Amino acid sequence: MRTRQAAPCGTLQSQCATARADIDALFSRIDAAGTDRPKGVPAPVVRGMENLKLALRLRLRSGPVDQRAAETIAAALDAAAQTVERS
Repeated sequence: MRTRQAAPCGTLQSQCATARADIDALFSRIDAAGTDRPKGVPAPVVRGMENLKLALRLRLRSGPVDQRAAETIAAALDAAAQTVERS
């Protein structure tokens, strides 16, 4: 059976400093990941845009869009655009 030898204090401190730098870098990346929205754009606006994008994708993937459905979707998008322009 092998016995482990303790690392000299200097080596352990060096390893801890390296690990600390890696951990700090990781947390910086995690913090940056939450800032993918443009600065100054309120979170509810981003949420609304993402919800609309997802709803359109899901609807368009679910099957063919007939003329009536296309006109309904276009009218809803036009109404939303006008609301945003007037805000």
